[in-house]
Amino acid sequence: MAVLGHNDSGKSTVAGHIMFQFGAVDSDTMDDLENEAANAGWESSKYAWIFDNLETERESGDTTDVSLGKFETDEHVATLIDCPGRRAYTKNMIAGAVGADCALLVVSAAEGEFEAGLRRDHGQMREHALLAFALGVKRLIVAVTKMDTCGWSERRYNEIVDETRRIIVRAGYNGERTPYVPVSGLIPPRRYELRANPGQETSGSFRLPIRNVYNIPGAGTVVTGTVVEGSCWPGMYVTLAPNNIPAQVQSIKQHHEDMDECSAGDVVGLCLGDIDTDGDAFNIRRGEVVSDSDDPASNCSSFTAQIIITNHPGWIKSGYTPSVHCGTGRAPCRFDILHVLDRRTGRVQHGREDVKLGDAAMVRMTPYKPFSVEAFRTYPALGRLVVRDLERTVAVGTVQSVERM
Repeated sequence: MAVLGHNDSGKSTVAGHIMFQFGAVDSDTMDDLENEAANAGWESSKYAWIFDNLETERESGDTTDVSLGKFETDEHVATLIDCPGRRAYTKNMIAGAVGADCALLVVSAAEGEFEAGLRRDHGQMREHALLAFALGVKRLIVAVTKMDTCGWSERRYNEIVDETRRIIVRAGYNGERTPYVPVSGLIPPRRYELRANPGQETSGSFRLPIRNVYNIPGAGTVVTGTVVEGSCWPGMYVTLAPNNIPAQVQSIKQHHEDMDECSAGDVVGLCLGDIDTDGDAFNIRRGEVVSDSDDPASNCSSFTAQIIITNHPGWIKSGYTPSVHCGTGRAPCRFDILHVLDRRTGRVQHGREDVKLGDAAMVRMTPYKPFSVEAFRTYPALGRLVVRDLERTVAVGTVQSVERM
């Protein structure tokens, strides 16, 4: 479950409190965090500090990168993915949400904070809902938090739910089927039934977009991420795309416990041992894709995508070079507009060579650095695109075909 929302909406606090209530954090640890937060002048951040481990995050009060936590119920094991809310770290939010089964969209009921999350200049709630849908997160839950700050006002809650419903419908979600839950991140919550997500059906070869890379003495290179397709097991030979680095999986861990096999939906770490990358293991970076050596992920020379322009102040012409995100990777890509399409019928609109807000188009994209994407029909999680420029999401789309190197 990816935890999303505008900066200062209370995401980390809600996520941390969930961990505590389900017993993933014991009382002694919670007491230590409470004392540390109070001594630092951040008394209300005790639950947030379960996820905000970096010194810079605790000093600023901002989540800057993705953090993971696990809790268990009688029937389920859940991984929470706490994602940053500030616009400057949207690239990290995208990397965190890739492969998530569902998202918890946290919105604040505090006076002025919900409205700040809606602002088109820096408000991130609207963009996070759009990005979650564009990344293939099918299920959404809305948590209206900080309800204690408005006296649990039903009027305020209904006002927020009505506006949020309009926003998530525009993003693509079913607003009527989305659960809305009034909460406070600092007050013990009522227990809600945790319903199982449908299992991820996969038919393709193994794919894991790398979220983080670690060089651990005695273990070698360890890469982490969410499996988006296929299965993997210790001893399996893999290839890291787009740089075609060969490796063998030495072991698989999930929350520090060994696994005999991992499959789609699992959030894991793969120990790859010592890898020959010209003496520098950190040639392996976030955004590369671990794949089955018998059917490796691609290094593309170019690819064709169908996109919809969601937010741009002017006209986009061939030669435009924004940042394109796919999986956990991103690269600057040159646009060459092939066809402008009618959004309702998909038919080609002849006589047009540029696009603007609301238009759909078929575009050839040429990356300016090694980049791995897949056709959407074959590997959906690696065929969804987010196009960003000017610190905003300019377009979303899907990969139609790939020209490999």
